[in-house]
Amino acid sequence: MITGFDDLPKYFQERIPVFKHDFINLKEYEENDFEKYTKLTAMMLKAFKYAFEENLEVVLRVFLLALEEAKKEVELDTLIYYGEIYLKYIELTNSEIKEADIKEEIKSLDGKGDLIMSILEQREKRNRKRQKRSSKKTISKRYAYY
Repeated sequence: MITGFDDLPKYFQERIPVFKHDFINLKEYEENDFEKYTKLTAMMLKAFKYAFEENLEVVLRVFLLALEEAKKEVELDTLIYYGEIYLKYIELTNSEIKEADIKEEIKSLDGKGDLIMSILEQREKRNRKRQKRSSKKTISKRYAYY
């Protein structure tokens, strides 16, 4: 609770939004402890618990399985959004990861985690659009001088 919240006038107490936060020590938690959270929260907690694992296969496997489990209850757009954030994080913290590694791990899991392919495809489309826009700007600048 907020320090001094009880000292505030009643009408303030009713209007101030109060958010509840749980601070989680991922090292102390077991995977079955995450079941009390929403599927999306559990997915991210499982993924980040193993984010710093030395073995890249473990990192990918845990993430793909958590993504597959969350797919049952979470909307596709939401999964893609959070999946992309996690992938970006992993790519920035682990320069050895490649798209081929992800595809290989999906194959080893018999297709589980195939949602990640949608994430990769959407990322590719966005990159192509950006490149197209930047090339159009370059062309328009070039012709502006004539």
